[in-house]
Amino acid sequence: MTKRGRIDRRPTHIQCAKRPSQRVVRKLQFLSRNLCANPDCPNLLVTDGSVAAEIHHIKARRRNHPQYDANQTDKERHGIDNLIVLCSNCHDWVHDDPERYPTTRLRDWKTQHENPQHYEKILKGRRLAQGEEPLPLTSVIEREDARVTGYLQHLDEKVSAARMRGNFTMLREHLEIIAHVHETARAWSQAVVPLRELCHLYFSFGDFTHAIRASRRLGYALLRTENLRAARAALRQGLFALRRLPSGAALKARAQLFELLGMAYLRDGLPRQALHYLHEKALPDRRLLKAPLGIASTMSRMGLVYSALGKHEKALVSVLNALRIRYSTNAKTDTGRSLRSLGIIHQTEREFLLAAFVFRICLRWQEGCQNPEAQALAHLKLAEVFTELHASPHLVRGASITFRRFPFPNRREKSLLTKIVNQCCPQEKDQELPVSQLAASARLHYRESLRVGAGRIQQRVLREIENRLADM
Repeated sequence: MTKRGRIDRRPTHIQCAKRPSQRVVRKLQFLSRNLCANPDCPNLLVTDGSVAAEIHHIKARRRNHPQYDANQTDKERHGIDNLIVLCSNCHDWVHDDPERYPTTRLRDWKTQHENPQHYEKILKGRRLAQGEEPLPLTSVIEREDARVTGYLQHLDEKVSAARMRGNFTMLREHLEIIAHVHETARAWSQAVVPLRELCHLYFSFGDFTHAIRASRRLGYALLRTENLRAARAALRQGLFALRRLPSGAALKARAQLFELLGMAYLRDGLPRQALHYLHEKALPDRRLLKAPLGIASTMSRMGLVYSALGKHEKALVSVLNALRIRYSTNAKTDTGRSLRSLGIIHQTEREFLLAAFVFRICLRWQEGCQNPEAQALAHLKLAEVFTELHASPHLVRGASITFRRFPFPNRREKSLLTKIVNQCCPQEKDQELPVSQLAASARLHYRESLRVGAGRIQQRVLREIENRLADM
């Protein structure tokens, strides 16, 4: 009682704090960095305005809990050293199972969680999962690195655990990483399985934006494994998800889906349907986006379709336009793809000498880009052309032919190729085409394609190469 008869409500040493102070909570918020302290949990604490964060006492605050420490003072119990930030799911698991999550384990989580280096690793893992950063795996292409295999097994175990717990956020995160590892390794058949499950998850929860992206990746993986009917089904599934979004949204994704669908029809021997999707669907969307490289990509593929339809002049114009755009924008990898498409068009028209010069330029260009798969394809195409020339000696004019002296029928093509040659390999203009040693050169390029592109060339192509080498 005070002198005026009022009750003194100021705290005394007998009263105790029942919860952490606001200052301690604010410090925990900064130290958590919006991540759950459980290292196996990818959940964010705040997403789209909703908060799923819980402050957990490492040594319990309730007397009837097994982890309660009677020797702790209230200040220590509600101090920052005894508190850890978890998402709602992990908080329930930790609170209900103290034997599986003892205080020593929780303290390890806290130490690791509040370490800045651990935070950088988490961020890098998220960037890898979203495809925003390349994987630092050097020998993943050959699939011989034991660490990569162990990492994938570890992720498979986490996926199984996430399925058992019903934690679909964690399941999605780990499946994304597994799919990205296989895609980076060009192991398309292994990438199909996690991508199928991702599509199912996204469609189940109505996440159509991510469902479109997963369907496109699945369609591309199936396209690379020559499973054309399944590829078309996956791409059409992505187009179905596009209808659920507002008109005009995801325009780039729609153009990519149409483009891949056109290529699936082309590989299935249906060039007219392919031209419909490329010319009538994908190209208008690319022009609306005003993306030069996207337009060039579609035009380059349209050139292959025109060539399959027997329209040589249209094919040549389309691919040359794409090559000009890609070369002017300094897109090195895409320029190599257009050069390969140009060589394929000449090869289809049985202009083997011209195709040989184009593939040689493509090979020199790809060597500068340091792209093993592209180099392997360039070697393979050059070997095919030399094999055709060896089988048809009447097509070879003279004993020695060089790029400088070759009569190009299209001046625009020669002008553009000369610019590329001057940039990547000026000496190529004076090098002779090995007319007298066509068989030996073809055999050399076949073996080089196997050496450079080991594990990347499809099995069908490998068998074809082995048969060609046996016949020569």
